[in-house]
Amino acid sequence: TGFLLSHFPTTRHAHSLTRVNVDLSEHQLADSIARGITCLHASAQTITRDRLTRPGVGLTLMMRSVLHYAGADGTGELLSHLRAQLRPGEAFVHQTACFDAPHDAACLNRLYELMRSHKHYPTAEELSAQLEATGWRVDDFAPASPLPLTADDLTERYNLTGDDLETIRAQLTAEFGPTPGVFELAADAFTAYLHYRIVTCRAI
Repeated sequence: TGFLLSHFPTTRHAHSLTRVNVDLSEHQLADSIARGITCLHASAQTITRDRLTRPGVGLTLMMRSVLHYAGADGTGELLSHLRAQLRPGEAFVHQTACFDAPHDAACLNRLYELMRSHKHYPTAEELSAQLEATGWRVDDFAPASPLPLTADDLTERYNLTGDDLETIRAQLTAEFGPTPGVFELAADAFTAYLHYRIVTCRAI
């Protein structure tokens, strides 16, 4: 929605900044337009530098909750594409869901598989390795607050049925056991938690 971009006019460099929001959702972009932000209806996988900035002008990329849409096999390709848009030393700041423990990542990935989603969440170690392999230097890897996702939230977003919810509860309990802070059971429901890092990278 351009929320973060909307804060940049308060900085002392406001006169030199061009703010561009890239999104596949026209509904999301409508909020950005209302904030006076330039909008591009495009995908992170196809956006190119020449659409974002003028020749000779620097570029910083910011992104939140996008990498997991690339799936288990597409994350490296997306990171490589984004790296190709930046010059050495330019920054890429992204908030990305990842997990410290392989067990926890596997639990959430199994949840999304049962919800018929191709999203994929790496471990923090895997994410760091992918960034290094695709031409990024990680300057900071800071934890952010986990995002709780209730069964009701996920039912609405992924059009789940009662049978789906029962399958999720049974399968994740059998396969992973108690997973506090990642997948927690209540009487007739559950809450999953996405653990985020704010990653500051530089193109090398």
